[in-house]
This record gives sequence, structure tokens and C-alpha cells, in this order.
Amino acid sequence: PQRLLRSDGQVRDLLKLLARRTSNMLQQVVSRISTLEASTLFWHRFELHRIAALLRHCREEVLSVYAAVWGDVRWHQRLLEVYRSLSCGLSIWGKNRPVGPWLFSLEEQVNFLLDWQHPPLVSIPSATTTTTTT
Repeated sequence: PQRLLRSDGQVRDLLKLLARRTSNMLQQVVSRISTLEASTLFWHRFELHRIAALLRHCREEVLSVYAAVWGDVRWHQRLLEVYRSLSCGLSIWGKNRPVGPWLFSLEEQVNFLLDWQHPPLVSIPSATTTTTTT
């Protein structure tokens, strides 16, 4: 059995931190998605939508566990798994990586996607274009 590293109070604090950080990142990503243009590259659009789905899922589970800790929601198997993972300092959404490095790498990925600007498209002369010299 895994050893619990955090008390209930520490887990509640961690849940509040995760809820705040994931909500902030989600808000930024959704805002960026709403400004995408038709020329946005597929991979960029795909990654923004993928990370938004992950952030939504994480935030929903964090809020559900927080509500369960306070007795507002009934515990079920998934909430117990999330709680146990966080009480051991691990991120269930990051394949049980330590929660601090997982959150940092998630923030780095979000920042990269938010800041990335695709370079201007360069037009390539077609094969039918000929140049004449006089």
C-alpha cells in the first residue's frame, strides 16, 4: 500500500491550488481558441483543443474531490483514486508523475501554445511561371 504523504488539510490546499491554476490556464486556452483564424495550422488548433479538454477534465475532478472532502458530494471510485493520488503527491492525470513537475510542465505547454505564432506563409513560384530575360 502507498504511504500517505499529505494530511486532509494539505490535500484540500492542493485541491484549491490545482483548481485555481487549471481554471486560469483553461480560461487562457479557451480565449486563445476563440481567436483562431482559418489559417491556423492544424497541429496548433488540435493541441489547443486537446489541452483544453485535459484542463476541463482535471478541473472537474478536482472540484468534485474538493466537494466530496467537504461532504457535499458522495464518494465514488474515481474520486477516491484522485484523492489517493493527490494525497501521495502524484498527478493521476499525468500518469502518476509528481504533481509539482506535472503542473509545471502543463503550464509550460500552455504558455508555448498561447505564445506560438506560425511564420508567414512563403509563396513558392509555380512550375508554369517562367522568367524571361532581355
